[in-house]
Amino acid sequence: MANGLYPLDLVIGCPVTLRKNLDVRAGIVNGAKGIVVDIIECTKDTPGIILVDFEDYCGNVFVTSPKGKGLPIFRESGVEYNEIRRCYVEAFKFDIELQYAITIHRTQGLGLDKLAIFLGEEEMVNGLDFVAFSRVRKMEDICILDHNVSEKRIRFKSGKSWKIVQRSEEERLKELEVKFIAK
Repeated sequence: MANGLYPLDLVIGCPVTLRKNLDVRAGIVNGAKGIVVDIIECTKDTPGIILVDFEDYCGNVFVTSPKGKGLPIFRESGVEYNEIRRCYVEAFKFDIELQYAITIHRTQGLGLDKLAIFLGEEEMVNGLDFVAFSRVRKMEDICILDHNVSEKRIRFKSGKSWKIVQRSEEERLKELEVKFIAK
């Protein structure tokens, strides 16, 4: 998120994720994905409104600029704890963040088309790798970017590889889908 201490470098066309519920009925909720359409300045070099075109937005409130139309995200003030200064400071921010990279924790509940992941030397918590792997529909859509991932890293304690676990999960989901369609 952008604030006075950690600026958010945005340009038109950047993919962003909303970090606040704005309009639940219209699909503008924490985690909504969008593309920056325009950055409207309030004062010189200080953006006041960022227009974002959200994928799942079903409302009728738009702002139109010469560069396109989008939902306005306003810069808000708030108080945040600053780790460096060890005190609370006033922060001016937009409740959005760049969408290029996210932590595995942030992927929970998402369905991703593709996944490129750095696993690191060891798993922080047992099963965390599987959380990431289970965000995509097919194993072919995962690219592990680490060069030296040990075999034990991608095996569960039971000895099964995550590919076997993924196949059994896909079979379980297909069975549920058949039962759901049959109803």
